[in-house]
Amino acid sequence: MSKQSSASVEPQLRGWNQFLKLSATPEASRVEKANESQVFRAREPSVVRKEAISQLPTGLRTNHTAILGATTLEFGLYYGQTFRWALENATGWVVGVVAKVMEEPKVDSFIEANKKLLERYALTFPLVKGEVEYKLASLKSTKDVYETGDVGLTLVRFGEFRDLSWRSCPCLAEKSTGGCVSPAARRTSPRKASASASSTASATPAYRRVPSASWLLFVYVADCSTRLAELKANITSTFGTVLKMDSTKRVVRKLSGSAGGTAAWATNVDNEHGQGLKDMTRGLVSRYQAAGVPPPQLLYVDRDCCCKFHMWAKNFFPQCENLLVRLDIWHFMRRLASCVTTESHPLYGTFMSRLSATIFR
Repeated sequence: MSKQSSASVEPQLRGWNQFLKLSATPEASRVEKANESQVFRAREPSVVRKEAISQLPTGLRTNHTAILGATTLEFGLYYGQTFRWALENATGWVVGVVAKVMEEPKVDSFIEANKKLLERYALTFPLVKGEVEYKLASLKSTKDVYETGDVGLTLVRFGEFRDLSWRSCPCLAEKSTGGCVSPAARRTSPRKASASASSTASATPAYRRVPSASWLLFVYVADCSTRLAELKANITSTFGTVLKMDSTKRVVRKLSGSAGGTAAWATNVDNEHGQGLKDMTRGLVSRYQAAGVPPPQLLYVDRDCCCKFHMWAKNFFPQCENLLVRLDIWHFMRRLASCVTTESHPLYGTFMSRLSATIFR
């Protein structure tokens, strides 16, 4: 159970530019993992209050905010942690709980009483209150758009005007108002700014240039860069029972200078000695072994799949004893077509499409 060890009443909230950081800290993740398989029972509010007061320094035992900060959670992922700890380490979770409590009908229970105390404590701090109001506005906006079909009620969701709808955002009406509402005024009085913007945005807003494709691509790449670890994990954790190995000469023909003539075929990272291909297949099989999944059972190739050449491809996967090597269907179709027609024949395209339909349908 977390104890209130600091004499300060206010929690150390995380954030920047007057916005809170809502993600959970590593400590919160550890507590959540430790509690996920546990079963807890909520205690009486009087017992919880006495325990909170006993954990405070003598000078703070009459401070209502300090008592609430030392009160422990009697429900949820972070059971047993204090309200203050929850605001410091799981701000987003607290905001979601408080917003839900404000919309739920009142129920007489120990857990409901504990939630109401958490609501009272969280709304004491202006930044947290602003996040709760934004959460409620977001839920209401989603509901209004669904019920009315009016996308103009969608929230901006970023920047100083994130909790305003696109229709009432001052920036869309700056031509008629003479400028945007100042960020300071926006943060101190969101509802007044919204009412003011709504009354002055009756005129049709001026056309705003759509961002260029380069800008959108830059934003997309920037977004992906924040999720590299997740993307790599998703890619490297995907396994299958069928592999495909393909070689080409087109890339080899483009080699020039000292690299010209050093390779006959290009198979991904192959070189003139074939070391790259062996290292690649060895690393591929080791991924299967490290993940504890069955090795691939079927390998499709574009060449060397018959007679004595059959073992040439199979030797690249010595750990896969039951691996079958077969010619892939596209090269099979090409070989069959070369025996009966040529690409210059006027019905070549029709023949290939009918052949494909026969195989795949």
